[in-house]
Parts: sequence; C-alpha cells; structure tokens
Amino acid sequence: SSGINAEYGILMLIFSCILDKGYDSKGICLYNSNQGACNFTVGIAVIAFFVGLAFIAVTYFWDEITNIVTRKYIVFADLAFHAFWSFLYFVDFCFTADMWRKTAKE
Repeated sequence: SSGINAEYGILMLIFSCILDKGYDSKGICLYNSNQGACNFTVGIAVIAFFVGLAFIAVTYFWDEITNIVTRKYIVFADLAFHAFWSFLYFVDFCFTADMWRKTAKE
C-alpha cells in the first residue's frame, strides 16, 4: 500500500512539473522548443497512471484470486511493467535533460 502511494506521488510530481513549467503561454515546449520532449513525458505519465489504476484494481481483488499460477503471472506482469517503465522514465530523464541543456539561455 505504501509502495502504491509512493509510486503515484512520484508519477504526479513528474506529470505536474511538465504540465506546469514545461510549456510557455503559447503552449510551446520550453525544452529546446522540442514538442517531443514534453509529449513523451506526458504520454508515459498518463499511460503509467492508467496501468497503475489497473494494478490497484487487481490488488483490491487479490484475495479472491485463488489460482496460484494466475497470481504468479500477475506478480511477474507487475514486476516487468515497473522495470520497463523505470527504464522509460530514465530515458525520458536523459532526453529531457539533453533538450534542457540545448535550450538557449534567455
């Protein structure tokens, strides 16, 4: 339960930072004017949010899942998703940091 709260806290932090400070008043991405930098971040955050809701639903019904094999596949899917998504967040961080580095100083 505390892992879910921490996960959503980090997710909402990333999502809100990009939506609040990532765009100028005209809706242009501030990271080297590369719309892909902001869109990629928002995209993976939104997908992670909905997949996280699905895992919360599975957690809610966990006691009703009596088949051990099904439970094993759910745990492996959860682990694989979070490992892959951690990699995507790392790629996103590197990409966004590089676009920020290339942004002209004003």
